[in-house]
Amino acid sequence: DLNAPWIREYTGENPTGKCIRATRQGEPKDVQKIMDTASWSIEQNGDNYVVEIKGLNDEIAVLAIEPSRMWAAYQLHLRPKGTWEEVVPVVRRRGQRGCQESEITVETRGDSRIITLPRVMFKDFRRESFPMRINVYGDSFAWGPHKPLPGRLYHCSFNPAYAGWLIED
Repeated sequence: DLNAPWIREYTGENPTGKCIRATRQGEPKDVQKIMDTASWSIEQNGDNYVVEIKGLNDEIAVLAIEPSRMWAAYQLHLRPKGTWEEVVPVVRRRGQRGCQESEITVETRGDSRIITLPRVMFKDFRRESFPMRINVYGDSFAWGPHKPLPGRLYHCSFNPAYAGWLIED
């Protein structure tokens, strides 16, 4: 039955579970707790998402964003001392149509890691006006429960069933 309620929940038309709002720059951030000493937030700053992960110190963290249920999640592995690597870059990159100027940046400011992601990198991979699945997790913490699946090609161990939703205002 294509009108079943679970279909609207699965696609994000009617998101259930954890949600975080990508607030506009200058508005109060929707700060979400990861663990007792850590939190994260995301805002829309012009053509970019700016993610701030605060209080993880030297813990390795993964920022995973699934633009739609049809594509593997984009995963950014954040390592200590400001180093990082992309896993599953199934997104638009610099030099491709629509992604000429922006690029990903990762900065460390005090106990915060600031990640800037061009919003256009998800263009054509997500359904406009629908939320994307998102999670921030590591070995000993997670925003949405982290219950990894066995590794499978581009999906790695990401489990969208335990991710939350990124809602844009």
